[in-house]
Amino acid sequence: MEGGRNEARPLVTLALFAYNQDRFISEAIKSAFSQEYEPLEIILSDDCSSDATFSTMKKMADQYTGRHKVMINRTPYNMGVANHVISVCRKARGDIVVVAAGDDISYKNRVAMLVTEFQKDESIYCVTSGFDVIDENENYISTNNQIPLGLKRNKTRKNFLKLSKDKKFKVIQGSTASYKAALFSFDFPKEPLLCAEDNLFNFAIYANGKDIASVSAPLIAYRQHDGALSNFKEKTLTARDSEMATHTQLEKSESLLLAMKKIAESASQQDVVDYPGIENELESIRVRLKWNNTKLLDRFRLTFLSLLRQDFVLFRWQIIRFGGAFPDYVPQKYLNPIKKYLKK
Repeated sequence: MEGGRNEARPLVTLALFAYNQDRFISEAIKSAFSQEYEPLEIILSDDCSSDATFSTMKKMADQYTGRHKVMINRTPYNMGVANHVISVCRKARGDIVVVAAGDDISYKNRVAMLVTEFQKDESIYCVTSGFDVIDENENYISTNNQIPLGLKRNKTRKNFLKLSKDKKFKVIQGSTASYKAALFSFDFPKEPLLCAEDNLFNFAIYANGKDIASVSAPLIAYRQHDGALSNFKEKTLTARDSEMATHTQLEKSESLLLAMKKIAESASQQDVVDYPGIENELESIRVRLKWNNTKLLDRFRLTFLSLLRQDFVLFRWQIIRFGGAFPDYVPQKYLNPIKKYLKK
């Protein structure tokens, strides 16, 4: 025992985050209540939903008579996922914080298995796990997945870290993640974040010389449905819809990179941070975000500069949006019909 804490069985916080998920929140809460591990603190937190999510949380918390300590929380305004997670996890009393989404289901052994993995090495600041995928009716789509969702389609992902060869980079999937509470003492930005919290935590952990581990067993059922905040179903989009989605993703990427710069300023391992890589990517993103208000002559100049720098990714992006205004750039709006024709 140290300071009233049992190191063999540390206090754990299971923080369940929800926003407009009244269709699924009851099952998510039941799965939190069913956890076999003790001692466990459960925080049910709603990000100012406009539906019945919070009232369901309150009702189920009031009716709960089990062995876990249950608290409810509601944000005064919609904070967005990253800010919501950081604010609640900073209030958690547990030495470990297991996060859960309001539309997913945590298996009853989830917390216990994650704690066991944390206890293997003090440098571990995050443990993720395998997962099953279910649909909105809880039918299983796939089981025992190990590759984080969305990773396959983002093969050119940049980590902006220069890790040693013996340090393998592991990707955090937020829906399966758990964190050492000490992570939330890092200097995260106070301004609103548009980016996903798992990408930010991924960078912060390695930039501070800590590590990430994983449990291969599936410990959650990840629910895939049209209203999910992160939905990785294949979708057929019009050129206009695709362009608007791209713009939104660029805004999130800019938010992530700015947050990474902020974290790096106070990180314990600043030498592993690829500062030029972050700056170059920020410059590229800002060129794209300002493209709509860039005059034709300047578009030509910037496109030519990309070619000279051999930045062929940005060059290709600029070429297909050389004329016209957002989101109906020319020839961007003609790409989908051409793609359909080529598939015939």
